[in-house]
Amino acid sequence: MADDDITRRKATDDVAASIQQGIDAMITSSQAADVRARVHAIQQLLEEEQASAAILEAKAAAASLLLPSSPPTVVPPGIDTEASIIATLHTQACGVQNIRSLVPITLDPSSAGYARLHD
Repeated sequence: MADDDITRRKATDDVAASIQQGIDAMITSSQAADVRARVHAIQQLLEEEQASAAILEAKAAAASLLLPSSPPTVVPPGIDTEASIIATLHTQACGVQNIRSLVPITLDPSSAGYARLHD
């Protein structure tokens, strides 16, 4: 009797393992199909984005033809661009003799807009 129970348990375990393997295979194939569908959808989106990018590049090229051309900025060799930008800003700042002539509003503490504009 004990041998029959062991044989039945083993057969039941084998059937259960076989069923589990079948379920795992179905889940795996279903997941693979889902992944393939997602990859296909992503590829379609990528192709649409690339087509949109090509259209936008063509429009940008056409628009650049309509703009007046300016000579390219040439930086002499050996000059740091950041240093030249800072030097230009300092030159502009030194050119301001009277800041009141550039700012049209003088804030008076007794004026109505002082609370709103003082920061």
